[in-house]
Amino acid sequence: MEAITRIVDASDVDRAAEVLADAFADYPWTRWTVDAADHRRRIIALQRIALEHFALPFGAVAVSFVDGAMCSVAAWSVSAAVASFSSDAEHQAQVATLEGTRHVASKAADRQIEPHRPQHHHLYLGTVGTVPAMQGRGLATQTLRPLINAADAEGNEFCVLSGRAR
Repeated sequence: MEAITRIVDASDVDRAAEVLADAFADYPWTRWTVDAADHRRRIIALQRIALEHFALPFGAVAVSFVDGAMCSVAAWSVSAAVASFSSDAEHQAQVATLEGTRHVASKAADRQIEPHRPQHHHLYLGTVGTVPAMQGRGLATQTLRPLINAADAEGNEFCVLSGRAR
């Protein structure tokens, strides 16, 4: 299997959001924080918001393709963007609507995670996901590689939070 990895452009956002929705359809975090009704559509919309208004303007997004099909996505942003996004009323209202009946649980989960975030400047890995059929083949690692290399070259640290051991 040969994968091609590159940094995304705006034309990749819709497909990247779909890949992430497929990757996280049964992920414990999204099951806990996103309403089950029309779950995949909600995750796609949430990922699109995060990519368009968080990762792309304040970080970078990389994607990997196998046989021409996008299979893996990784997105990071600078730590200052987390506070900026969290205080953006318009996007937070959209997020609340998309999370639906799980919004209160989502906010509670965020409060639990907050003390674990570094207080100094860092790069925050917002997401990395691979379509289920391609998981376990090293695509996520390959997709992260250009982001990690750029962070290392600039002397930045990463913050990675996960709801799963793997």
